Amino acid sequence: MKILISLITVMMLSTAVFAAGPVVGINPQKTKAAVGGTVSVDIVAQDLPVSEGGGVTLRFDPSVVQVTGVSVNTAQWSFASSPGGIDNTKGEVSNIWVSSFSGVSGNAIIATVKLQAIKRGESQLRLQESALNPFASAGKHLSVRFVNGVIGVAGK
Repeated sequence: MKILISLITVMMLSTAVFAAGPVVGINPQKTKAAVGGTVSVDIVAQDLPVSEGGGVTLRFDPSVVQVTGVSVNTAQWSFASSPGGIDNTKGEVSNIWVSSFSGVSGNAIIATVKLQAIKRGESQLRLQESALNPFASAGKHLSVRFVNGVIGVAGK
């Protein structure tokens, strides 16, 4: 019986590890700023198999924060990239994308987003895969799990 329980435990742990897969998220996941202040967050990839790249759209509450700039990490993603299109009225940066001819694996910063705090409140920082440039590995779609973030704005 102990052997059976041990075998089931090992199988469950293996499934959990493989189910985790690659992640694209906001780092730090929770951040704070004062009204009028600025803060930067990274969009990061973790546990990538060799990937040719991919893209995201970032959504936020434009009444609380505004995006003032996006810098793509061209040191790791050196083939082609785009900082996306900032729309502070709609509350999104569409199609931030990166690519690498030789591929990137493991952990990597995709881009750094600079935000300005507009008024007191909280804004979710939500990521969604770009329809124009989905993540790929070996020329095939790579399913990634997205981890969103939040920015709290304090002050007047």
